[in-house]
Amino acid sequence: MGTGILRAGEIGRLNSATSANDSDEFAILRSGEVLRVTAEVLAAYIVAENTTTKEIVFADSPYSVTILDDFINVDSSGGNVVINFLPLSTVPIKPIYIRQNDGSPNTTTLTANGSDVIDGSGTLVISSDGNAELCVPFATSWRTF
Repeated sequence: MGTGILRAGEIGRLNSATSANDSDEFAILRSGEVLRVTAEVLAAYIVAENTTTKEIVFADSPYSVTILDDFINVDSSGGNVVINFLPLSTVPIKPIYIRQNDGSPNTTTLTANGSDVIDGSGTLVISSDGNAELCVPFATSWRTF
């Protein structure tokens, strides 16, 4: 999205939070109309508008994200789950919403591909039931909200 132009269905970042009282803002182009939303609203939009909901369990681990994944619901009750991301250079500019929802103490580890990073690190661990990450691809890293 480096040109600053949104195509239908795309999501763009408007600004980043600069303090605890601010929130990140995104733009969604839908039906010719640009909507300004917070990360929380964007997550709800993805869940409501998703085209691909993937349910994964321990037996699917490690799971490799596909370009079609929008929402991944993780059941790690059978053991810790690993989710491997695609290289950023191959990912369309769209977020992926990942939620651990099983009531267990097990974790879900998100793993960046190669030299890519997630919030500055090679991995990110979702360690509590009901926790979720909205993962947004940028040029050199995944950002989570």
